[in-house]
Order: sequence, then C-alpha cells, then structure tokens
Amino acid sequence: MKYARTHIKRFWAFQNRRALGISFLSFAIIFGIGIVFTVILNQFFMYNPMNIFFAWIFLLALASIIVVVSLTKAHIHIASAMNKSERVEHSKYVGRFLIVMIAGIIVFMLPVVFAPLASSLVMLFSIGGILMVLYLAISLIFKHRYHEIAIASLLIWASFLLALFVIGPQYYYNPPLFDAASFLVASIVVLVIFSVTGMAMLVHSSNEFINEFMQIYKIK
Repeated sequence: MKYARTHIKRFWAFQNRRALGISFLSFAIIFGIGIVFTVILNQFFMYNPMNIFFAWIFLLALASIIVVVSLTKAHIHIASAMNKSERVEHSKYVGRFLIVMIAGIIVFMLPVVFAPLASSLVMLFSIGGILMVLYLAISLIFKHRYHEIAIASLLIWASFLLALFVIGPQYYYNPPLFDAASFLVASIVVLVIFSVTGMAMLVHSSNEFINEFMQIYKIK
C-alpha cells in the first residue's frame, strides 16, 4: 500500500486481520453446526438428502453473509479514514484483488466439479488452494502478509495429501468406507484449522490494538 499514509496502512492491516479472523471463526462455527445437524439426523434414522442439502445451503449462505458483512464493514472503516486520492487508488487495488480471488475460487473449485464421488476429500485441496490464493493476492497486491492464512493453507494441503495416502485406496476397494472416512477427515480438518486460524488472527489483532494504545498513551 505505497499509496497510503503510514497510519492508514497500519489501520488497514488491523481492520482486515480482525475481519478475516471473524470470518474464519464464524465459518468454523456454522460448519460445526452443519456437521452436528447431519450427524443427529443420521443417528435418529431421519436421514433425508434434500433436507440435508437445503440445511447446508442455508448455513453456507449465512456464513457467506457474515463474511461479506465483516469484510464490507472493515472496508468502509478503512475508506472513511482515507483522503480522496488514497480512496481512488485503493479502489483500483481492491478491484484487482476481487478479480484474482474470483478467478482463484473458480479454478480451485473445478476439481470438486470433476470429481463428485470424492468431493469431501477433494474439497480440502480446493479450500487450501483458495486460502493460498487469498494469501498471495493480499501479499502481492497490497504488500502485506497474513502468515496465519498461509499456514492454514499448507496445513489443509498436508492433511489432504495424508488422507489421500491413507484412505485414498478405499475409493476403489470400499467406496462406502471411503465416503464416510473422507467426510470425517475433511470435517475435522476444516473445523479445527479454521477455528484456530480465526482465533489466532483475532488475538493478533487485539495485541496490535493494545500495543498501539500503549504507545500512543505512553503506557508501560
């Protein structure tokens, strides 16, 4: 962000780390609710694919709304602190960022479309890829690095490779076992990594705010 003043850069970094932390944590909570809902229906023999499908659509829509609202509020707060020239330049960079993210999401969701029978496991690869695109887009476009996102991406990819090695052969020998195991692995990986990443980003942003407050008011 060469076009912005120093304090605007720091405010941008804080607001976005906080918004991303809320987004990760909210997604993990809603994803966990979806898993519990699915397991309960299966446990009480009330499994209905359509009900499960619509429940997940609703939960994912709710997660998307929370993410969009969180990031939009952060953007509004940042833009309000900028002067006119900074806002004009910033909007160009945001446009480039959105183009890269949309392209990245489309590219990394294609494997799920072409491998529907292994969608639970392949989803780990896709999510890891989207997170890596997010990390690289922020790093290259805005020149700021949120290392928590990169670590989350690498952990998800590592989990995908490990699961592919351990349970991948069951895809041919025992498809029902593969489906159950891949769904379980993917659910645990996404839930744990997104929760930890969200909490780490929120704690980091809180520490930044506290340090900034202590510097301004000379608190030792």
